[in-house]
Amino acid sequence: MHKDMQEDDTTAEAGDDNGHQHSSSSSSPSKTDQKMLDYFMEFSNSSDENRKKLTRRVKHRINNKRHRQRKQVELDQLRRDVPDLERQLRGLEAVVDSRRTTAAQTSLWHQQVQAEKKKLDEAVEERDLLHQTIKAHEVLVALYESQLHRPHTVVPWLQENNRPYHMNK
Repeated sequence: MHKDMQEDDTTAEAGDDNGHQHSSSSSSPSKTDQKMLDYFMEFSNSSDENRKKLTRRVKHRINNKRHRQRKQVELDQLRRDVPDLERQLRGLEAVVDSRRTTAAQTSLWHQQVQAEKKKLDEAVEERDLLHQTIKAHEVLVALYESQLHRPHTVVPWLQENNRPYHMNK
């Protein structure tokens, strides 16, 4: 019986190495666990209290073994996930680089836009000043025309002797 138990343990361990894992969430023990429990129970012909202690120890060993197996499976899965995660990281780094490049280009365009906007504002200001000057000249021309059409009013700058092309006699 002891020899069978050793064979079952080595078979179970070999199965665990191949990626097979026992269900840790099920309440019923696996065949190997049950055989191990039965094996230890056969040697326990003493009282129920000793049998319970032995059962607790065996269950504790089984639980520890399951825990180690779960940790090993988790570690193996993480090792398998590393290449995919590295690939994702490289992809995200490429996205970040392209965004930085785009941001730098956007910054350059933003500076050019600011310069053009400043030029536009200066041009609009100059245009407004020119419009005001033209309106002031139009008012002045209208004033001169109104003075020319009034025959009774003598304007000193329009007298004949004050004209530059007129020769004084």
